[in-house]
Amino acid sequence: MLDVKALKAEMVRNGYTQAKLADALGITPRTLNTRMKTGDFGSKEIEIMISLLKLKDPMEIFFANKVT
Repeated sequence: MLDVKALKAEMVRNGYTQAKLADALGITPRTLNTRMKTGDFGSKEIEIMISLLKLKDPMEIFFANKVT
């Protein structure tokens, strides 16, 4: 399950808005918003976000057991 709050925190920390991240992923901001709600990201999209957001432990965000 996706930890949306943690993902958004990393976006802010790295200077990314939803629009800017969506552009980097090659999707629309609306699609990004939907995927953040459902947690339905492809492996390539996850790889791009790990790189762009410099995620040290992506498992905590993309495969969270409990979302706070």
